Formats: sequence, structure tokens, C-alpha cells
Amino acid sequence: MEPRIVKLETNMNDRLKKPDDGNTIEMLGQAMEYRFKEVDQKFKQTDEHIEGLRTEMNLRFENVDLRFKHIDFRFDQADRHSAENNERINQRFDEVDRRFTENNEQINRRFDEVDHRLDEIKELRTEVHALARWMVGSQIAIAICLLGLAAKLFSMG
Repeated sequence: MEPRIVKLETNMNDRLKKPDDGNTIEMLGQAMEYRFKEVDQKFKQTDEHIEGLRTEMNLRFENVDLRFKHIDFRFDQADRHSAENNERINQRFDEVDRRFTENNEQINRRFDEVDHRLDEIKELRTEVHALARWMVGSQIAIAICLLGLAAKLFSMG
């Protein structure tokens, strides 16, 4: 036990053995009054300390709130930046898709033109073959005529 408690108990036992002179009750009252003041003061100190801790915690929570607001702001900025980048990328993809479609249509149109030209060339080729046959036939006919004339001239002569 604590020496103060032992001393207090010893004093109490001594006083109980002696006839009460009124001083003991007064001393106990003063001791209790002193202890109550001491406890009140400790309560006040504890309340002040708790209030200080509460104030410090509130300040820290405000700092945390500010940091979270800053983080939210940064995330919003990142989201906007990401959305802008996505939009630009989508626009580029759309542009590439549009160009690809245009080029594909142009290639198909050119293939159609080439097919049409090949068909025209085939027609011209058949016409040239027919013309060549007619020319060869007419030249043979002219050559036969000339040979016949030459034979007539030699036979007359």
C-alpha cells in the first residue's frame, strides 16, 4: 500500500481511540475539501487537455479534408484529361476509318474502271482482229487481181 494511505489509516485508528475533540472531523473535512479541489483541478486540466486534443484533431481532419479535396480535384483533372485524350483518339480513329472507307471506295471504283477498260480493250481487240482479217482478205484479193492483171499483160504481150 501507499505510505500516505497507511499513515492516514494510522491517524484514523489513533483518533478513534481518543475521544473526539471536534478537531478530527474538521481535519477530515479539510482533507476531503483539499482532495475535492485537487480532483476538480485535475478534471479541469483533463478537460483542457481533451479540448486541446479535440482542437488538434479537428485541425488535422480539416487538413485531411483539404488533401482529399485536392486529390478529388486532381482525379477530376485526370478524368477530364483522359476524356479529352480519349476524344482525340476516337476522332483520329474516325478519321482513319473515314480515310480507309474513302480509299476502299476509290480502289473499288478504279478496279471497276480497269474492268471496264479491259472490256473495251477486248472489244477493240476483236474489232482489230476482224479489221485485220478484212485487210488481209482485201490485200489478198488485190494481190490476186494484180497477179491476174500481170498474167493478162504477159499473155498479151
